This record gives sequence, structure tokens and C-alpha cells, in this order.
Amino acid sequence: MAAADAEMLERRIRVAEEDLRQLESLASQQADAANDTGLLEKKRQQLKKEIADQRQVANTTAPKPRGKVSAEELRAARAANRKQAGELESLLNEIASSEQELARLASRSRQLKDRTAAAATGRRELLRFPMEHGSAKSAFWVILKHGRVYTVRTDSGELNRKDLVWTERSAGVAEITPIPNGGTQLQEGSLDVTAILKSVSSSRQYVTICLYPDSYDTWRELRSMIQSSGLEYGLKFFESEDGLVMGAGSPPPPPL
Repeated sequence: MAAADAEMLERRIRVAEEDLRQLESLASQQADAANDTGLLEKKRQQLKKEIADQRQVANTTAPKPRGKVSAEELRAARAANRKQAGELESLLNEIASSEQELARLASRSRQLKDRTAAAATGRRELLRFPMEHGSAKSAFWVILKHGRVYTVRTDSGELNRKDLVWTERSAGVAEITPIPNGGTQLQEGSLDVTAILKSVSSSRQYVTICLYPDSYDTWRELRSMIQSSGLEYGLKFFESEDGLVMGAGSPPPPPL
């Protein structure tokens, strides 16, 4: 009977080792959850050591072939086997708990990836620009930068020196730098922007947009307002570090 108990203990050790291998395989697939799996990795190493210790104990206490075993020795062997079996059962429960936690982390990782992909798709806007065409109309320049709207000229037709810094480069040529807190935010000053658009003559002018990368959201809103006003518009893209130079040799983009 002691030999049978030892064999049962050996089988449980093999099961625990197989469970450990499966746990290691699952853990290796969860690199994206490194912060959470770090603790599980430490626990797995502890379980690995405990199983090795249990194997050593089993090898030490396994009965050796002998002619006769006393009842007292048999009871002691069974008691030791029951203790080891209980410890192994506890280890197996911890492994099962770790597997459930890893499965939860894997599910959470997939959900986060799906949400990220959905968010990226939701922010993507497919556009097909109409063909540019020539026009005898003059450009009404508008700069979109810092998430704000800057008009190059004021309502009276003067250069806007309140919101823009003008640096002369040569005769009739200047570089324009929008002041970060100048201009108008659509969320706060939509009425002001609406008034500006109303001042544009649709028969003589078209809105010319100078668009910087930090203001695409602002452009979506402003484009809707421009279209609602029945105005034509041209569009010119700039990189963040690009300067806006106006004057001779810098013609506006034609309307779309």
C-alpha cells in the first residue's frame, strides 16, 4: 500500500509538472501584459521550486524494497504521503488560479487592442478632394495652427498684427508666425468665426486655408461652416516646422 501511495504521488507530480509547462507556455504569450505577469512569473518560479522540493521529498520517503513493513512504518508512510498529496493539491490549485488570471489578462489585452483599433478607425476620415480650378477671385487667407483660427487681415482689410508676428524677409515678402494664444478657438468663438465668414464676398473672394498638423480637428469644423456659408475654399498643407511666407512668388492655392 505504501508503494501504491508513492506511485500515486509520482503521478500527481507529473500532472503538476505538465500543468506547469502549460502555464509557462501561456505566460510566454502574454508579453503585452508584462506588468501584471511579472508577479505571476515570480509565483511560477516559486511553484517550480516547490514541485522540485516535493519530488525530492518523494524520492527520499519512497519505501525501498524490503521483506516486511511494520504497521507503524506503514501508518507513518501513509501520513507522509497524505501530507505531500495535500501540498501538491494546494500547488495545483495555485497553478489553476494563475492560469485563470493569465486568461483574464489575455482577454483584457485583446479588448484593449480591439478598442485601440476601433478608436483609430473612428478617427480616420476618407476624403476625395475635388479638382482644382482656376478662379479670378482673390484669396481670403486663414491660418489654422495651435488648434486656433487666424485671419491674415482684419475686418477693415489691415494686416492682422494682433494675432500674427510679421517678419520682413525682403521687399514685399514676409514670414508670418501665429501667436500661440492668439486667434480664435471655434469652441469659444464660433460666432466670431461665423461673422468673419459672412464678411467674405462669395462673388469676389474664396477662403484660402493654411493647415498645420495640430489643427485637423479645427479644420473639420471650419470646413463645415465654410460649406454652410456657400463659400469656395482652397487648401494648402504645412508641416509643423514650416514657415508661412507671403508676398511675391507665393501664390495662393486655387479653389477646390
